Amino acid sequence: TPPAITPVGGQPVLTAVKSVVNLTRSTGPAQPGDVLEYTVVTQNTGNVAATGSMLSDPVPLYTTYIAGSTRLNGAATADIRPGPISINSPGAAAGVLNVGVVNAAVVTFRVTVNASIPPNITTLSNTATVFGQGPSGGTPPFTTPPVITPLLTNPVLTPTKSVVNLTRGNQQGGTAQPGDVLEYTISVTNT
Repeated sequence: TPPAITPVGGQPVLTAVKSVVNLTRSTGPAQPGDVLEYTVVTQNTGNVAATGSMLSDPVPLYTTYIAGSTRLNGAATADIRPGPISINSPGAAAGVLNVGVVNAAVVTFRVTVNASIPPNITTLSNTATVFGQGPSGGTPPFTTPPVITPLLTNPVLTPTKSVVNLTRGNQQGGTAQPGDVLEYTISVTNT
């Protein structure tokens, strides 16, 4: 008997790659006031187009979203916040992500690094998640690995002050008398 052939339905498979560029400075860690541009490239590596394709990308902590900065395939689109937003291949209908790298959806958005960051925060971390629909239902959500941006942290300065009475034999404490010579020492530790 001939082998039985069972047709297998197609299904989209969404993947994404995320990156960040500091638009304010080309080297060194990010600093308060710097503008960062995040890019998410989403590709369908399955064998049929995805519909209802969405991108969720929460703005990183300690940054402020720059309103109106979100772009989809180079054109202005709905702000990434609060998200998610609909994504599509270039020239495709909203939510449609066709198969192949040339049909990838490219989303960019910008944030400003906040002026007030706790001293123990040394990096910004951000991920994106993409998901959509296929003929057999929803695609599994795909979350990018975290994109890490080093931060120039604010110093935590701890001053200490001491006084020695040089007239009274380097005596610490006690009461100084008129005419005594006092030596003050101020130390500052950066933790």
